[in-house]
Amino acid sequence: MGKPSLKITELTLDSALAHEVIKGERLRCRILLSIFAFGLTAWTIAFLFFRAAIEEQLGGRFPFGVVIVALAVATAYELFLQFALTRAIRSRRHFPEFGRFINAFVETSLPTAILFFAADVIGPIPALYAPGFLIYFAFIMLSIVRLRFGLSVFTSLVAAVEYGLLAYYLTNLPDYNPDLAPTYLTARPWLVARCVLLAAAGVVAGFVSSELAKRLQASVNLLRERDDIVGLFGQYVSPQVVDRLLSQRLDLPAEMRHVCILFLDIRNFTGFSEHRSPAEVIEYLNALFAPLIDIVNQHNGIVNKFLGDGFMAVFGAPISDENGDVRNAVRAARAISARVQDLVAQGIVPETRIGIGIHAGEAMTGNVGSNDRKEYTIIGDIVNLASRVEALNKEYGSTVLVTEAVASVIADREQAHRIAEIPIRGRKQPVAIYRLV
Repeated sequence: MGKPSLKITELTLDSALAHEVIKGERLRCRILLSIFAFGLTAWTIAFLFFRAAIEEQLGGRFPFGVVIVALAVATAYELFLQFALTRAIRSRRHFPEFGRFINAFVETSLPTAILFFAADVIGPIPALYAPGFLIYFAFIMLSIVRLRFGLSVFTSLVAAVEYGLLAYYLTNLPDYNPDLAPTYLTARPWLVARCVLLAAAGVVAGFVSSELAKRLQASVNLLRERDDIVGLFGQYVSPQVVDRLLSQRLDLPAEMRHVCILFLDIRNFTGFSEHRSPAEVIEYLNALFAPLIDIVNQHNGIVNKFLGDGFMAVFGAPISDENGDVRNAVRAARAISARVQDLVAQGIVPETRIGIGIHAGEAMTGNVGSNDRKEYTIIGDIVNLASRVEALNKEYGSTVLVTEAVASVIADREQAHRIAEIPIRGRKQPVAIYRLV
């Protein structure tokens, strides 16, 4: 089965982000539903059992009917909204953006409606300056989970404008008497200040909401970039290598780079697989390749291709340790040789012999493929030469062979035994071959 295309991945991540936004909307809805349901229950109990005591303490009538009806309507509305959001989440449908603004308008208008009808019962001054004004702030703060700056600001503007209009209307009623309350409460500048405070709270909430959205989008972008890298280099790329690629923000253009190529091949693999089931062969390859790939990763290399009974690893692309790529490849080859012997000695894999060929030089590197599926590829004569050097292990009974380009760089060159200059098909000049193991 092929890897999913990058376009499909982007759609999946974007859909996941939109899905999380809707889930945040539902969470806000659940919080409001809980508050309204609790308030409805509490005020209903107060009306049924404590009405006389409350009105006696207040010194007059209290609009129980207005509060209970408003809370009942709000509870029913939030219950319906939660049902709609749950259906959207289950079907993975988007919630319309205009619907979110309409919902913000309806919810934020609830305190206005309560204060308007309460004013008819308790009078305009208690309605304007009662704690009911603080309900606006609850809606503004909860707008943060909408992850939209515009929605938070819109919520606060609705609250500020509606409260301002309500204050203008109530303060111009014939029965409005500012002398019934302290001047610092009834003075018009304080009413204006309340409106400004509501609007400012929305800007603050919008800023927090926007920052949360940016963090969430950055996380999605990071996942997308990580998925792109895994798509290019395969799932066998180590997390450390992926992190280095992400930190360097490479766009991986086609370019000439100095790289070191390592080819590995399992000896007599055909004869081994003939007498075993496909499941046994796969189990053997997994048990052998898993630790060998780890060694390549630990030495800052990348397994670029699997070749059935072997693989090709590259050191120096797309990330490089500058002058250490060749040395990394040699150290990896020796570590692989020792690791295979350990695996055999421990009985993890049956008797196994491998051959490794290493060559370094200039190669063309970059992404090859279509817009839907790309792969990071190394192209050049050095790839063919490294493969042919690896094949010479059969002839010389060796495990690791390298070319002059590799032997001339490693520090312990005295441990590299020159075999001969070998003519290579397709090359005019013979190539000096060295045995490391």
